[in-house]
Amino acid sequence: MFIDFMKISKKMIVLSLTLLFLSGIIIFNYKIDFGLEFIGGVEVELHYTEKVKIADVKKQLSVLGDIQVKYYGSNKNIQLKIKNNKRKDELIVEVEKVIGNDAKMLRLDYMGPEMTGSIIKNSCYSILAGIFCMVIYLIFRFNYILAFNALVALVHDIIILLGIISLLGIEFNLAVFSALFAVFGYSINDTIVIFDRLRENIKINKDQNMYNLINMSVNSTLLRTLNTSISTLMVTLIILIFGGTYLFGFALVLSLGVIIGTYSSIYLSTYLMLFKD
Repeated sequence: MFIDFMKISKKMIVLSLTLLFLSGIIIFNYKIDFGLEFIGGVEVELHYTEKVKIADVKKQLSVLGDIQVKYYGSNKNIQLKIKNNKRKDELIVEVEKVIGNDAKMLRLDYMGPEMTGSIIKNSCYSILAGIFCMVIYLIFRFNYILAFNALVALVHDIIILLGIISLLGIEFNLAVFSALFAVFGYSINDTIVIFDRLRENIKINKDQNMYNLINMSVNSTLLRTLNTSISTLMVTLIILIFGGTYLFGFALVLSLGVIIGTYSSIYLSTYLMLFKD
């Protein structure tokens, strides 16, 4: 079965531009909820002698500032995330003062400004290094035009994913950052497969225009693309369902990234090649 993907390519580009515009608005208005790794604070586990309600704990601890509360193991154990860049000893005193004798502190992990600064710096370095290596590889493997197209598709995927993360209020922690980095590699790999076939078809079918060559290339790699996407989604969905709270954001971002990356590889990066013809 031959599918004319390029027939609706303009509509898909309009869809992409709309999603990018909406994502920009969402990121600006909702902001990204950065985790402790990026802004600092403490993670505390408390044990209450009796069952407690999340709402009651939030009300009791609201004076501590930006705080997240959830059950940990049972409805007697509470996990707190307090986003604050104060010193560790100051935060411990404040927490102990608020909880008093109502609960026992089981664990406290502190993420200070120096540590968060190092994480942010290393994260930025890894992103820049990844983009640089990818662009250099694509230039040597293909050419400047294909490298640019792949980079546009990648930026498209990341911006839309950041918009979804902001809209759903997913905490941007190291796990979510890792998922974005995995999407980075996945999206590029998908694009390379199509570009590689397109390059072959350009050499073999010199009498065909770029419109037909792109359709031929996408159709000939479609089965491989779908098999890779579906098999990856099966794994990420299992993690999404059974992976627990911390891995939920990771699995959701990775699942959506696979879908968006597949879409952008088929429609966005290939559509830009039409301007080369």
